Amino acid sequence: MDNNFFNQNPDQTNLPSQPSQNQPISTQNNPQDQLPEKSYRKIWLIIIILVIIIATGLYFYFTRSISNRSDTNPASQESSNGLINKNQIGCQKDNLFVLSVAGGKTPVDKNGNYHTNFSSDMAQWVFLVNDQDTLCASAISLPKDNNQVIFDAESTAKTMVFQSPGILSTNPNKAEERLKMIVQLKSFPELLTYIKENLPSSDLASLKETADLNTLLEKCILEMTKKLNEI
Repeated sequence: MDNNFFNQNPDQTNLPSQPSQNQPISTQNNPQDQLPEKSYRKIWLIIIILVIIIATGLYFYFTRSISNRSDTNPASQESSNGLINKNQIGCQKDNLFVLSVAGGKTPVDKNGNYHTNFSSDMAQWVFLVNDQDTLCASAISLPKDNNQVIFDAESTAKTMVFQSPGILSTNPNKAEERLKMIVQLKSFPELLTYIKENLPSSDLASLKETADLNTLLEKCILEMTKKLNEI
């Protein structure tokens, strides 16, 4: 028997060789662990699509589940009567409803009147819809004048500008000031005229998809944004 066998260090028998302390250890990532740029783009595209789907779903959930909803806290609500100018709004042949977070879905009578609840402490974006929850007109309710919430071409035009990011505010004082500023924009009369001429024969949801309306709306938004930045 080989004597060298008994002279071997037990700790060194059949053990794999250890790297030298001076030997650099590679820290380079496995190429398989690195996602190509195209994969990142696909991930972002999927995220964007999911956001759009969720936003659309929330809109339909809001318009359908809010029906007949009411707030039992009278301190935050005030009853109000409004007027629908049927000559200037869309969906004229349909049954109409006023839709709001506070008051739910309230029917409009044949004379264009309704009775519902609006917030008494903040500016509120309210809608006029038909049986299918198609958007027909819109308005902004303020605590100080919620007894005079009128749906017409002007309320719709002001709301379309007001609802834009950077302009929208639920603060009643800021909202009131900005709604007054919108009416005074140089580009606003052209937008208002277009809505007066086209909304009665359409609905607001369809009208929003037209290139002409979006061009006029963009002018108002840019002008309003510039004014706010100057304040």
